Amino acid sequence: MELFHLRTPKVVSLAVYSSIRSLHSQALISSRQTKAILESPHNRPSTHRITHQLTSSIRASNMAVPSRDPITCHVLDTTTGRPAANLSVKLVCCTIPDVVFHCKTNNDGRILNWQNTQGARESEGAFVMEHGGVAGTLHYMIRNYVEERGKPNCPAGSSIWRLQFDTGTHYGAANTFFPVVELSFLVKEGEHFHVPLLLAPYSFTTYRGS
Repeated sequence: MELFHLRTPKVVSLAVYSSIRSLHSQALISSRQTKAILESPHNRPSTHRITHQLTSSIRASNMAVPSRDPITCHVLDTTTGRPAANLSVKLVCCTIPDVVFHCKTNNDGRILNWQNTQGARESEGAFVMEHGGVAGTLHYMIRNYVEERGKPNCPAGSSIWRLQFDTGTHYGAANTFFPVVELSFLVKEGEHFHVPLLLAPYSFTTYRGS
């Protein structure tokens, strides 16, 4: 429904109405939120309350959509037709393999955000802390650890990254032909890279997802 074919409500100033319309057009607030803000009788005492409602709506919307790292993955177990949950995965940039990111797949078989915990206290490594945490470090590495002139296996402006899936622990070492699955792929700045893995004890398939 296009809310802004309606007349501007008299209880809302033109400036506030324009702000609401701008936020709606940017998808920062939904049509339902917009309609509720415009039609709520509680808007009538002051435009300050409208502003407060807008802020609350935007905050709630942002909290509802979790952020994701620039490299994500998704594992599906083709023997069951279900996500492979609780599977340990490591992520490294082949240019600087000492910096290891790791996580376990969630109940949906996905990893959206990586960790870099080290030692008994499970704190982030110095390199990661220096560059603003995991997300900041990933963006930093993608931007700075690139091939400047290019190589036969890596074009200029890209870097090679590797995902390592602990399939032996997932299935049991005696129950799979692939105790570890490693996938190498190219990454470059400004794009999101999603790597799905269709997994079985004696086969696997992968591709670039979206």
